Amino acid sequence: MTIKEFTQLNNISTYPLYPLGIDGYAYIKKDALLIIHFFRDNCFPITGGNVYTISKEKICYTEGYNGWSCDRLQNEPWNDYVRRSYKIAYKYINSYSRFPSLFNRKEFLFSINYVETPDDYNDIYPLVNEILAKWNPINVPQKIADNEYLSYVPYIVDSIDDDIKLRSCLLSVLRNMGFEEDIICQKKTREDIDKLIKELKELRITGTDLIPGRIP
Repeated sequence: MTIKEFTQLNNISTYPLYPLGIDGYAYIKKDALLIIHFFRDNCFPITGGNVYTISKEKICYTEGYNGWSCDRLQNEPWNDYVRRSYKIAYKYINSYSRFPSLFNRKEFLFSINYVETPDDYNDIYPLVNEILAKWNPINVPQKIADNEYLSYVPYIVDSIDDDIKLRSCLLSVLRNMGFEEDIICQKKTREDIDKLIKELKELRITGTDLIPGRIP
């Protein structure tokens, strides 16, 4: 069963995060807890997530730009990673009350990042995420930048061997975040992309032993 089928079967409401430039969805607390149970039962580790508020159908970041992350430990068995990441996610999500305060009726929403198989995760992910957080194109506070771009990491890792494909991927990331073409075509944006590609290429060279199936 896919996550889409699971949400439909359990009548879980999904809240698109596109207005914030994010490719993904968020869920109210009770539904988020159901979803992380589904991930645990299907051996999908949870790599992190973010917290948002919603009021009058408008989704916003929390005041503290809250979120969490859980990277796989070195030599950690997959099932151990699944269980540990579930416990971290459950504790984090469950620690939030339904509303921020009695006088603030904005409800919390939670986005959840995950991977399905060991082949979908490798040790280069945190390094790529660190570069994306440093780039931080939507200029969120650093605390949330550390988690904000996790959903894009697999696509960038898949493109990291080909400069043309990598550039196209990074431009697609900007478009997905809502950047207009006139901004994307600006000299500064092109220079930022060039710098980013250079950093990722260096990672590609120095981190070849981290990428499954690649001979250093």
